[in-house]
Amino acid sequence: MSYTRSGTLFRTSSGGIPANQQEEFEHLSDSQSESISFVTARSSNIPFDNPPTYQEALFHQERIRSLEGSIQTSNNQIRSLENSVQTSNNQITSLKNLNQTLSNNIKELKETISK
Repeated sequence: MSYTRSGTLFRTSSGGIPANQQEEFEHLSDSQSESISFVTARSSNIPFDNPPTYQEALFHQERIRSLEGSIQTSNNQIRSLENSVQTSNNQITSLKNLNQTLSNNIKELKETISK
């Protein structure tokens, strides 16, 4: 299975590919006017006249995907921890209520015994 995608990849004034470019590689307003065209294809014969820049673009694209995955994993872990904290808080409340009930029962027993 192969696919292609084409577009324009803009470089910043420092020569790097902006980290916050969209996956479709939309240009940033403050980017240099110099741009490069690219085609993404699953093929050993990639029609691109600057392989190092193409490889850099692929690297950044994969890095962004990896970071997005890490962020999603972290968000899931945060939600899990929040749920654990809520469960613990509920258990604490339940134990406090049980403690109060036991205290009341002990008080009643003492009163009954002293009569």
